[in-house]
Amino acid sequence: MPDVDEIVALVDERDMAVGSAPRSEMRAKGLRHRATYVLVLNARGDLYVQKRSATKDVFPGYYEPTAGGVVLAGEDYDRGALREVEEELGIRDTPMTPLFRFSHQSEHNRVCGAAYSCVYDGPLVLQEEEIESGTFMSPSATLRLAETRPFTPDGLYVLQRYLAEFVSTGAQPAHVRGTPMTTLARFSADAQATDVTAAVARDGAAIVERLIDDAQVERTLCDLAPHIDATPTGPDDFAGHHTTRTGALVARSPACRDLVLHDAVLAACDDFLLPHCQRYQLHVTQVIRLMPGQPRQPLHRDRLVWGDYLQGLEPQLNTLWALTDFTRENGATQVVPGSPAWPKKREARDDEIAYAVMPRGSVLVYSGSVIHGGGANDSAADRIGLNITYSLGWLRQEENMYLSCPPEAAKGLDPALQELLGYTMMSYALGYYTPPALDDGSSAIRAPEYALGRAPRKGRKRLNPVDAYDTRPAG
Repeated sequence: MPDVDEIVALVDERDMAVGSAPRSEMRAKGLRHRATYVLVLNARGDLYVQKRSATKDVFPGYYEPTAGGVVLAGEDYDRGALREVEEELGIRDTPMTPLFRFSHQSEHNRVCGAAYSCVYDGPLVLQEEEIESGTFMSPSATLRLAETRPFTPDGLYVLQRYLAEFVSTGAQPAHVRGTPMTTLARFSADAQATDVTAAVARDGAAIVERLIDDAQVERTLCDLAPHIDATPTGPDDFAGHHTTRTGALVARSPACRDLVLHDAVLAACDDFLLPHCQRYQLHVTQVIRLMPGQPRQPLHRDRLVWGDYLQGLEPQLNTLWALTDFTRENGATQVVPGSPAWPKKREARDDEIAYAVMPRGSVLVYSGSVIHGGGANDSAADRIGLNITYSLGWLRQEENMYLSCPPEAAKGLDPALQELLGYTMMSYALGYYTPPALDDGSSAIRAPEYALGRAPRKGRKRLNPVDAYDTRPAG
């Protein structure tokens, strides 16, 4: 077992080096560090699963579907992966296939990780201080074992993501199939908002897995089903001749209102949008149903709804909630990581496209600048996603919220939701109105809240209050 005082690399949420510390200090303080994860497969596609020794400093006695460990100070991911498989399993001179980078956080571990796979059929020499036992088993058998035995959460995450993104039916290793290695950063439901937005700022998009449970998914689908069924398909290739897009969701669906106000999403909006505005607003609410036979959508950037006039900032933060599983077969969203930094006319090659494969209840978080588009639905069932988008408060909204949810519909809503719709001042002098029937000689300027029968809220925690002109009720 490595000495507890070995010096390990420390990083921030963007995986940028911030220093180093003894391993014991890193564990005691829960410091974010780098680690490697190697899926060791044999030629049949079986996976080596080990049981960690009882003396491990984190997750002792747990099962682990990867080999690997912490990256030492002065060491990069590739060297760390090669060192760990040799120390733990005696594997030497075996090529490692890079799979993806990711950030993961659990109660006992905060890590920026690099995942690899390798194919190895030679003898294994176990490091007794690290590994109690191990065996090769199929990936499906490994997942069944995880239902009854404790597995390291980060190792299990790596396996599940690998199976979702790289393995076709039959569990053939990705590097044998030649699957492209373009991937999206993924986070668990308890991830910090700043970690998610850091990935969005870097790559253009990230996935937060299982942020809502099946019961909330079902409530949302029940709310939306009659409206989805009544929506006609699109009029052109971009909107989709086998796609329906259903809006006005704040007025129509209490379950959607809960998702609009989801704390994790609003925390991400705070971090991503508030540097460029005093308040942000709801930009779009739309259920997108890709029906069987829908071809993939042309790739595009959402920010172009404002033309090419905005430069030097991100105008919006988008979410796409998976109300059904998103798979390659049923049209998982195409996303091009890194494309926000591309020149305007550069087009993505097929091997530069990632796919937002995710279980239902997960959410794709993405910027207005990332190149993306709906996938092709080659399955026999609908793929349903809930698109909720937020934009800078000084911009025109794509969905006209004052018509989709007029004052008579908005009056009974949560004040925070009313404000996201736009029924508030977005900054000094931005968004006031004059009641047209006011002829009593008093000031004619009012804050929008009075159209809903209330005064502006004071001391709002999430969005800074702005007092504008005369805020007395009309009449």
